[in-house]
Amino acid sequence: MLHPRVVILILAALLSINALMPIGYAFGLGNFLQPIVQLLVTPGRPVYQALGGTRAIENPEADELAGFTDDQLRRDYALARVENERLRQQNLRLTERLAEILPLRDLLAERGLDQLRQLSARVNPGGADGTLAVAAGTDDGVAPGQTVVYGVHVVGRVAEPLGSGSASVALITRIGDRLRVTISPPANAQTAGGVAASRVTPLDTRVRLDVELGAFITEEVPTTSNVNVGDVVRLADELSFAEAQGFQLGRVTVVEPLPSNPLTLQRIVVEPALELPRLSRVTVLMPPSASQAGGGAP
Repeated sequence: MLHPRVVILILAALLSINALMPIGYAFGLGNFLQPIVQLLVTPGRPVYQALGGTRAIENPEADELAGFTDDQLRRDYALARVENERLRQQNLRLTERLAEILPLRDLLAERGLDQLRQLSARVNPGGADGTLAVAAGTDDGVAPGQTVVYGVHVVGRVAEPLGSGSASVALITRIGDRLRVTISPPANAQTAGGVAASRVTPLDTRVRLDVELGAFITEEVPTTSNVNVGDVVRLADELSFAEAQGFQLGRVTVVEPLPSNPLTLQRIVVEPALELPRLSRVTVLMPPSASQAGGGAP
């Protein structure tokens, strides 16, 4: 039979690995470990009884404590700490999920697209270069061409192959050709004159995709446009990714004079703010259901 300390070390190692895993898999491992921890902790004493140190028990009136050793107290306390760490990690993952969902809901409502269905889909390992494999398919209403986002960030578009319970998502860094965008300072930034950046008129331009760089480039911005590294780039294209207008394409990472015309134009590089290939969950924007489109049943 395994010594309690060995069990504790195994659980601690598994939870350490759990903290490094993508959200979807971390939830699964955490849920698997929870009943094991509860089984080991339940027969033990309340945690506060372990805080008195490792001295021998000197309270004969507490019959329920009789027979417990210092080793058992240490075991109970250690297991409780393992469980506390698991709950802390779970809370962090739930907080991250809320940080994704709430801005998405607000943006869709602001654009009058809150009737779009939002299907949250887990990302599976094994996606080809420039694509994600997601655990949702035709049975869930997924169809080719649907826009895929993560929070307020555009991810790509549903593409083939498409199965009943799986689909492929082509990342925008592989399929976004020439896109119309707006460039504006971050909401918390301020201009040199002290005017809130959110009040500055966004710059309207077009970017082209550089597949090898995995980023977008524009060489059409005048040097007088006051574009800076860190500025937010949002989609404004009415044809490509129409549902994703207003979603973030990325942030400006390079601003430099255009070599062929350095006095008049700038070369600007835009990179996604997220590591798209490393996402563990995405949201597919789908047309409203028949009841929603028709205003509901009479």
